[in-house]
Amino acid sequence: MPVISKVLFTIYAFLCLIAIQLIYNYLNIQEQKKVSVNEKAIMDSLQKAQNIDALYKFEKNGKYGLINQNNKVKLEPIYDEINDFKEGIAWLRIDKKYGYVDRVGNIVIPYNNTTKV
Repeated sequence: MPVISKVLFTIYAFLCLIAIQLIYNYLNIQEQKKVSVNEKAIMDSLQKAQNIDALYKFEKNGKYGLINQNNKVKLEPIYDEINDFKEGIAWLRIDKKYGYVDRVGNIVIPYNNTTKV
């Protein structure tokens, strides 16, 4: 009888270890799925940010405007000058008046200032 009990106990202990390993693997897989979802969300956000930042100056009839990477006009070419973006904004000039535009194409400071800020 003691030999059978030892064999049964050994089998039971072995099955418990297998169950623990299976539970650990399942939880690890679930955690990896969460990380994958989070990484995808981060990559999507980065892609959107890169797309927003992609505005390009273009010239038409001696005036400047801004287009995005899909050639969609974000600012009509009415400006005498548009500076490069620095810290998310660029100054623009019409005649002797300056204003500022953000990387989305929104005028953040209207062009009624006679000097650059």
